Amino acid sequence: DAVDLHARRRKLKPEHEKAVREMVRSSVSALFLSDHPLTIRFSDGSAGFTSTGEASSHVVTLHVRLLKDLVTKGLQDKEAVSGLSEVLAHELVHVWQHRSGNWSSDGRYLGKWGDEDGGRSYSIRRWANRPWEQEAVALQGKIAKRAIDDLVGQGILDPSMSPATDAAQHRALAQ
Repeated sequence: DAVDLHARRRKLKPEHEKAVREMVRSSVSALFLSDHPLTIRFSDGSAGFTSTGEASSHVVTLHVRLLKDLVTKGLQDKEAVSGLSEVLAHELVHVWQHRSGNWSSDGRYLGKWGDEDGGRSYSIRRWANRPWEQEAVALQGKIAKRAIDDLVGQGILDPSMSPATDAAQHRALAQ
């Protein structure tokens, strides 16, 4: 297992840990990162942050609130499940961008996107105008949907949790 999950000071029930691990596995698989060492941490701070760890591994740090919402609201809460899944997917897109060579970063604010503009710094641009953020936002929903659908397919989540499930489908499932 290339995924190391750290939920400091929060004891996870087995069903929550399994859901998070499978969500990570599905998202990692969608981005062809399965052979890449990855650490997922939960802590206070920004909603999500990606950094390079030792030996070309990556550390994805997600806000502990995302995990707390999943634990307290439960695996039946669409907002909690999709919130965690989307932020996770967004940060894993950044891992993929690093691995593919499209984006390099100083680990905090300076970034180089491909060969655009000779690799000038994007630190002065607003977050939404940075090309690596635009790509991550464009892909996060698709990857998160796939992860949630995978968890539904494995029986970890109820079929009503699928983003593809509309109100009519939900009523049919309930009958």
